[in-house]
Amino acid sequence: MTGPEFKARVRLLDEDGEEAKHAAKLLRHKHPVMHGVAVPLAHKVQRDRTLH
Repeated sequence: MTGPEFKARVRLLDEDGEEAKHAAKLLRHKHPVMHGVAVPLAHKVQRDRTLH
């Protein structure tokens, strides 16, 4: 199920910046298992980095 489409702009946050840290914190709070455990573990195993 999806909602109506809308125009938006996106930008990649500096991975060491305060905004990226804040985004990661919000995601961990909202989705603790997925963004607190699964995503960081998968990225570590794949030697990848998390970008917001």
